[in-house]
Amino acid sequence: MANRLVLSNLKSLLQCSKAKTDAKPMLGDAFLRSIIKLKNINKMIQKLKTKLESLNLYISPTTDNKNQFETNIKNGFMCEHLYHNIEMLEKHFNYIGKEVHQYSKNKSVTTIEDFKLKESEELTYSLLNPIEKKSFLYKAGDFSDFQNWYIRHQIEHFSKELINRSPYQNSTNPFSNLEFQWIVESKQKLVEFFNELLDA
Repeated sequence: MANRLVLSNLKSLLQCSKAKTDAKPMLGDAFLRSIIKLKNINKMIQKLKTKLESLNLYISPTTDNKNQFETNIKNGFMCEHLYHNIEMLEKHFNYIGKEVHQYSKNKSVTTIEDFKLKESEELTYSLLNPIEKKSFLYKAGDFSDFQNWYIRHQIEHFSKELINRSPYQNSTNPFSNLEFQWIVESKQKLVEFFNELLDA
């Protein structure tokens, strides 16, 4: 199921509009510098997309190839996670230049329109994820800080899971044990990749 989700969304994700970074300079050097800055802070998203695409290339249907099946499980897990990472970062990247509200429980932001839309879909959303009343203009620097925090948050999340949970699952189902171990290895690879992103 995860693999089909990744495959169905991959093409549209990798062809996502880059209107902000591809805009032609019309207001002189200051505008050009702002576009260059946007392109630079967008590099992390591009690296995530490149990783997603490369992992997806090795996913292939199989019924009898154990090595391929292992690759499908591992890469499928990582692709699904990276897809959601890219979705979150692109949403915040597209907030640059807009009035946003800060969530009270983390560093994420939202426009009032997006918040109301989410609230209409989940009746308890505003109670579980309240936003600050005062809005502010979201700038490139705000996004840069957010994406660094977000990637560190992913590292901390997986690291805690890897430390606090056994790498093996004592199930009577041999396949379930194998799948659990493969997912653990995938989480380790994601932590390594995210650390490389921050060190770049």
